[in-house]
Amino acid sequence: MANTRNISMVVNRIPVQLLDVVHHIEENIDKPIHIEELSSLTSWGITHFSRIFKLFYHKTIYQYILEKKIEYAKEMLVNSDIYISELHFKCGFESYSNFFHAFKKFTTMTPQEYRFYYKPYLKKVK
Repeated sequence: MANTRNISMVVNRIPVQLLDVVHHIEENIDKPIHIEELSSLTSWGITHFSRIFKLFYHKTIYQYILEKKIEYAKEMLVNSDIYISELHFKCGFESYSNFFHAFKKFTTMTPQEYRFYYKPYLKKVK
């Protein structure tokens, strides 16, 4: 029983290196982000970094980055008038197709539907 408690205490303390990685992701969410770049911010190799990240955040680094990029896209759809066709550049996606499919997977809506549903003045103008 003592071992389980010790493990959970260790797991709850996120290493500073991972906090630095998360900060780096937040600061660069509008650019393409690669695992090699993130791993280089730590003292770990790519495989160990990926394993440690998943242990603490309960998702892969790719899932985490994708979720953050979609959150950023949702914010931009509601708070700006940026053309949807340009949004994938602003969110650091390599292509509109990748952006579109990821957005729909996470929100069950297309970017156009999301903007229409959540942007208040678009509902009134209809």
